[in-house]
Amino acid sequence: MFDLKFHKIPGSVLILIVCAGYTQILNTFWFHDDWVFLANAAGIEPRGGGLARWISYVGYWKLFWPAFGLESVFWGVTRFLLHVLSSLLVMMIGRQVGLSRVGQLLSGFIFASGAVAFESLYWGTGAIELLGGFFSLLALWLWLTGRGFQYLALVAAMLAILSKESSLFLPAFFALHLMKSQRRDPLKILGIATVVLFAVLAIFALRNDFGSSAEYALTLQAIPRNMLALGFWLVAPPPFQRGLEWTQAWPLMVGALVWISWIILALKEARAGRWTIPVVLLMTGISMGPAALLSTHVLPRYDYLPTAGLAFTIGWVLDRRLRWVSARREILVAAVFAILVGVSTYYRVHVTFTNGRPVHRLVVKEQTSQRVCQGLEKLDLNPNDRLVFFIEPSTHPEELKHLQDSVGGTLGPRLILGPNIKVTWSHEITPEDIGAWIISVDGLDLELLGKYNPRR
Repeated sequence: MFDLKFHKIPGSVLILIVCAGYTQILNTFWFHDDWVFLANAAGIEPRGGGLARWISYVGYWKLFWPAFGLESVFWGVTRFLLHVLSSLLVMMIGRQVGLSRVGQLLSGFIFASGAVAFESLYWGTGAIELLGGFFSLLALWLWLTGRGFQYLALVAAMLAILSKESSLFLPAFFALHLMKSQRRDPLKILGIATVVLFAVLAIFALRNDFGSSAEYALTLQAIPRNMLALGFWLVAPPPFQRGLEWTQAWPLMVGALVWISWIILALKEARAGRWTIPVVLLMTGISMGPAALLSTHVLPRYDYLPTAGLAFTIGWVLDRRLRWVSARREILVAAVFAILVGVSTYYRVHVTFTNGRPVHRLVVKEQTSQRVCQGLEKLDLNPNDRLVFFIEPSTHPEELKHLQDSVGGTLGPRLILGPNIKVTWSHEITPEDIGAWIISVDGLDLELLGKYNPRR
């Protein structure tokens, strides 16, 4: 008979328990940038940008589009599995650096339940962070496994760089680790140099892609503020996982306390001749570097991969201070983390202002997009019909922007209704619109007026 007192539960089972609370957001509908990537995968409107984030911008979407189409629940499962696998990799890397089972499980549980993971799991476009995190952690694990696996690590590093630039710390880590090795394989040195060159090319490609965007403007002056904000989001509970515009003085002070505490611990470990935590801190800081350079567009989800660094550190500190003697206690601890994930996720989705509007900005857009697209699905249009969103004078510019962002402008309606449907947003009806279907846009309310016929 199976005795939970003496048998260990597989770490994968425990991680699945912790992540179970995320299943309530697997069926999140499409909104905002999702429509751009879906339209590109469907061949409706190609997206430029070349190789910049090719894995997370193009490859991922083209891979699953033929099988999943617009069925968002299946896409949600892929995001969920990426997060589960990344959490397992955190545990496995913990084993590589010498953590006991307690430290491994704690590291995995902390990463799996991190508050910053919500946005990436809730939003289709969040796959960018998830893919970057997964391939980065995979590259670390393969490299630490050693021997021939390190060549695979170099490949995984390139995939990570093609997913998200937070992975740019990888060649630095590989080089540091190789310097400590007694055998410095020239082929591996050449491989690391190739990854560095690949990273430089990826940076230039990304810069060309985002160069004209004010949101992604870079400035050195923003680094101190952004690093403090990113430090705060690492430990902030769900109600405070909000954008930079909401981050006032006290959160930045908390962020400073996080970094100061981490630096003190790293210095203490270094004096004792233990270099794991100093290296973890350094690599975490490098992974935040690209986001820290952004002038305004800094968000909590950019902490997805850096959360692994914090998880390792906490697991390292508590590793020899805690003892679990049975699988029952492991299940109990996993259940506690699972409850935290479930409650946190439910709160983020359902908390509203007094007027009933969701607090979380992504939840607002998702609900708006779902409402509009459900209405569009009821239309009985012919393949080559025209659809005009007529913007009433009473519609505020911010309301219009919110609507268009939510449904992807013309892309969402075309994906819902058919690629040959011509969709426009207009402040006036012209003779060219005769025979077109008209939808009145009054604030955030939409009403189907029918086909335009000026003779009626």
